[in-house]
Amino acid sequence: MYTDENLKDPKICEVMEKVDVLPDPELDMEFKESRAVTAVIVELKTKTGEKYLKKLSRWKGDPGFPATKEELQAKFRRVTSKALSPPKAEENIETADRLESIKNVQELGHLTRSS
Repeated sequence: MYTDENLKDPKICEVMEKVDVLPDPELDMEFKESRAVTAVIVELKTKTGEKYLKKLSRWKGDPGFPATKEELQAKFRRVTSKALSPPKAEENIETADRLESIKNVQELGHLTRSS
């Protein structure tokens, strides 16, 4: 997670020093054609000189690789944990589950207030 605290963590900084981010003309061409930022090529070199290369073109949540309801709920809990109490997060999830049956939009107003 990108936070000031994590970016100052010595262990994370040590790993960051070992990472190079480089442009790839092949990926640039794919982007121009599809306008979808969904591909990355990862190359890993071990201390013994072995290389591993993998291209990833789909991500969890992508239309071709959808997240499950449980994964989406877990992500919601995680990303809202600093703004919403666990009971408030669960209330939001429960309301989202029955959103199509809500007859009055006023019922949603209280969900936007943190607790």
